[in-house]
Amino acid sequence: MSTVVVFWSTLPWQRKNRKKCTRCSQTYKQLISSYQKAIPIKTPDGFFLYLILNTVAMKTKDYFSKKIAQCYFLLITLTMLAPMTTIAQSLDDYKWKNRIVFLVGKTIDSQAMQNQLEQFRNTEEEMAERDLVLFLATRRDVFDESYEKVDIRITEIRKTARIKSDFTGVLLFGKDGGCKLKKDFQVEPEEIFDLIDGMPMRRSEIRNK
Repeated sequence: MSTVVVFWSTLPWQRKNRKKCTRCSQTYKQLISSYQKAIPIKTPDGFFLYLILNTVAMKTKDYFSKKIAQCYFLLITLTMLAPMTTIAQSLDDYKWKNRIVFLVGKTIDSQAMQNQLEQFRNTEEEMAERDLVLFLATRRDVFDESYEKVDIRITEIRKTARIKSDFTGVLLFGKDGGCKLKKDFQVEPEEIFDLIDGMPMRRSEIRNK
């Protein structure tokens, strides 16, 4: 809704245009009031639908109504597209926040992948203490522990870890974004934890607790 408010504030409204369409005055007042108060409209979906139907019903040819109709459709488009701009992820989103373990296999339901995943699922407390997040990577896609697809690109993982497309095993990325370990299945979680605990950043975290 903030996108809508910002966009609306940039429109070149003029008082003389307001008088050209008396049937739009109530809608105009409502929109300007919402903008001036800088508060979201309570039911945006219903409100936008009302605006569209109201504009179409008027069937007027004056300049003001045409501009309102154009703006309504543009606002709806922006509202629909806004969530899409926040979905994309990359390794940089985790930099300086999390360490990442990637389990890389041909498929997420392969026996090797499932065996390795089960080992890490038994160490949730240790992983949380070290700011570790875990993902499953196949030759094409990347998934979280719940098997929900995420938008981290497998090509980005391969480039950072310098692995080939046929690699299967465990990768560890540090908070600095670098690859700290790449090893074939199976890897004991304690080996990962010991490696992390020996890192200067992790030792600093322990001292500052």
